[in-house]
Amino acid sequence: MTILMDNTPLPGFDHVVTVREQIESADLSGETSLDADAHGGWKPAMIEVRCQFRYDRLLELATLRGLFHAREAGTDAPKVYEITENTCLAMGIRKVRFTEGLRVEKMGGRDLWSVAFTLKETSGIPARTEERAEPAAEETPQIPGATIDTAGLAAQAQQTTSYLEGIMAKVNTLAGKYIFKDEGEAG
Repeated sequence: MTILMDNTPLPGFDHVVTVREQIESADLSGETSLDADAHGGWKPAMIEVRCQFRYDRLLELATLRGLFHAREAGTDAPKVYEITENTCLAMGIRKVRFTEGLRVEKMGGRDLWSVAFTLKETSGIPARTEERAEPAAEETPQIPGATIDTAGLAAQAQQTTSYLEGIMAKVNTLAGKYIFKDEGEAG
């Protein structure tokens, strides 16, 4: 099957796709012989692609390099592609971006380039699982058409703080009188 990136066939031939997934963990054993570790979550899948290009197909290699250097519109972030490839589909990988590098080398004694690159899964199962696990931020209920008087809230908070500081000063003074009495005073 041909590899499609945003419905564009990936140039080259003899594509070999390898998907690598890993679980992050931290060693908690310290200097003991315990086998303790902490689960750090599933990391995005890495898709390694190897293929070949014929020397007389310079434009195809230039097309691949253009895909590698493409950026998201209006940003400097690498472009995210929708990928269609059997191994990726079987692993549930739908969106990828180029990462790590693009390697091109001449194959000895043949008029071919050997090409290798790595794609990284984005918005995949690990990311979606983590998003679902994060608690949603509580929103303050709003009455339609109502506005919040932030200046009034700040003034009210300042008044409350001043009031509490006054009470604490009085408690401090009274406590000091009883705790640090002159030794000559009768109790």
